[in-house]
Amino acid sequence: MKKLFQLLWLLTAPFLMSSCSEDDEPAPTPYSQLTSTVVYSRYTNNGYLPKDQPVTELRVYDGDTVRYNFRFETNQAFKDFKVYDNIRGRDFHLMGTPIITISNGVTVAEYNLVYVVDDAFIREIPNREIKLTVEPELADGTVYKDPATGKPMEIQFKVSDPYVYRGAKLYNYFGTSRNSLVIFDLGIAQHPRQALVDEKFLSPFAFLSNKMPPRDWTDSRFEHSFTSGPDMGEGKVTFVKVPAGAKNWNQPNLIATGMKQYGPWVSTVINAQVGDVYAFKVRYARQESWVIYGVMEVKAIVDDHDTSQGNGHDNDYMEFDIKYFPGYRY
Repeated sequence: MKKLFQLLWLLTAPFLMSSCSEDDEPAPTPYSQLTSTVVYSRYTNNGYLPKDQPVTELRVYDGDTVRYNFRFETNQAFKDFKVYDNIRGRDFHLMGTPIITISNGVTVAEYNLVYVVDDAFIREIPNREIKLTVEPELADGTVYKDPATGKPMEIQFKVSDPYVYRGAKLYNYFGTSRNSLVIFDLGIAQHPRQALVDEKFLSPFAFLSNKMPPRDWTDSRFEHSFTSGPDMGEGKVTFVKVPAGAKNWNQPNLIATGMKQYGPWVSTVINAQVGDVYAFKVRYARQESWVIYGVMEVKAIVDDHDTSQGNGHDNDYMEFDIKYFPGYRY
């Protein structure tokens, strides 16, 4: 009998030990991670978002389309993915396209959200600030929280206004007051980043410069034309004449669409007239980091139609009202 018991023990012991070891094996450590990337609309995305800018704090413009790609990865049972804003509230989840895959016990939920910025709904929001709250939910009802804050992920962006400059003057290329209107990438003195600055010389980086006419250098009559500085390069600054009502366009996407519709795009405007309205696109000369869309109207042309050699002077000028949307989102 004793030998029979020993034989049975030898036969069953490995299975008993294996069963005990499986039961005692610790469960995998709970793991969850949420990441997000942002993409702007097809018109403004090309160079609009510098790579070193955070995606959680953005400034946008009315009419912008912002596409967010969220990716939630977890080794726990997954239930749902919800995103809502501070305009409609928690009860109205924003519609998105979820894609869920499960492999080796890990669930990956990818959620693509298309968010259209509509200023009509945002004007009453304090500081016109939009806040998106992102809540992946596990099967036990637990909502994922950002480890850094202990709260659900929040993405904030502010609806910004264009820069507006009224009465900007562009003087005769030959005059003692000749100047350039330059959009500076960096903030200088009292000017913010990408402000329009009146430089009292012919800057090679000019956004607007009076065009030197194809005449003899001794002929200093005022040319009612404008172009950009030589270092801006071909195609860095382009203009399209648009209908007069376009001066009221207040969305960069609308301006971009209008330029496509009313083209062709030109880098030099000849024989400008009072009342003409031009849509324009500017790309910074030294790097591919931003794009600016704007509109401008020729408000006045002051020209005595003579030169300093005759009875006139060389300080004639064109006057513009200029509105544009800075390219950086900061």
